[in-house]
Amino acid sequence: MSFLSSYSKVFETVLLNIGTNLKSYIAFNVNEEKKLFSAISYAYANGGKRLRPVLALLTAEAVMQRSQNAEIEDCEQSHNGTVAERASSRLRRTNDRSVLRVHEDHEDDENAEIRVRQQCQNPAMGLALAIELIHCGSLVHDDLPCMDNDDLRRGKPTNHIVYGEDIALLAGDFLLVNPISVFIEYSKDVLGLNDSLILKVVGNLTLAVQQMIVGQAMDLELARLNLQLKTEGDENAENGVVQRSRLEYFEKSRLMQEFKTGALLSASIINGAILARADTSQLKALEKYAANLGLAFQIVDDVLDHTATPEQMGKQTQKDAEQNKLTYVDLYGIEGARAKASELITEAKEILSATQIYSDKLKLVADYVLHRNN
Repeated sequence: MSFLSSYSKVFETVLLNIGTNLKSYIAFNVNEEKKLFSAISYAYANGGKRLRPVLALLTAEAVMQRSQNAEIEDCEQSHNGTVAERASSRLRRTNDRSVLRVHEDHEDDENAEIRVRQQCQNPAMGLALAIELIHCGSLVHDDLPCMDNDDLRRGKPTNHIVYGEDIALLAGDFLLVNPISVFIEYSKDVLGLNDSLILKVVGNLTLAVQQMIVGQAMDLELARLNLQLKTEGDENAENGVVQRSRLEYFEKSRLMQEFKTGALLSASIINGAILARADTSQLKALEKYAANLGLAFQIVDDVLDHTATPEQMGKQTQKDAEQNKLTYVDLYGIEGARAKASELITEAKEILSATQIYSDKLKLVADYVLHRNN
């Protein structure tokens, strides 16, 4: 899966390229609250698979049916190198909220530079950054004592262990709201996307965040429901009530996973496609691909919770049983769950094969989701 690591590096390159601007924006908003700023930085700089931003970038690339190089310098050479070189020589980066600013007496070169960058960059780059920040904020909340109560994330102490529960809560809040502004500014100022396209994606992103939050609430309620099923299990076992109740539980659980895990993952894929101007048939196919990928991701997560070590996962394992959560392993068994995930991934790749998009890398992502070990 070497391409996955390369696209993770692409994301890191983007993060570095606008890092000063992002930090300035956060600092501007939180004023002198250095502890909060540190907690926010700790959340998004703490590694991870970067799967969602990778999916956003790869989907846009697939829809455009061309392999893009995210390095601006390589792209500039394939366009008007002389103009780009002239503009680049006068380009200077600032530490305020501007992304590009050049000397005022070189307006023509500035416009040339901006056009080259807009042509070269993946149109989902701003989305990729926003999606990852939102995901990081959700993890901060998930780990809180009142939620999943985890003290380890990505092999490091969780945010509330380092900064305290109060600051971690606020850092998570910030990372659910701020990325919308990051997406708008990056998409408009750097990529030059039109307002109607940006507004459409903003609406989709806010809906995905809402669904993710509702999914977390459903998860907490389902844990309470499963505890009730366990309590009633002995007296109702003979008449099949428990079995029927479990099936009803899993129907609710599937909807919960579509919201809690699947909403943001789907938003990465669908909005990446929208930003690349996907047509209706492509969007429908990618919606099915995203649904299968999201469910397979959760099933594999359930399997890994039973089979992987905390060192592999970078977090405590076998938490689901402790928190009274029924999983797909409970429903299918470990091998049955693996078979179900494999079936979903096979179907997802078949869906891609039937579409008019450059889907090789998206198929590899699907294989990665199935075979990952953390």
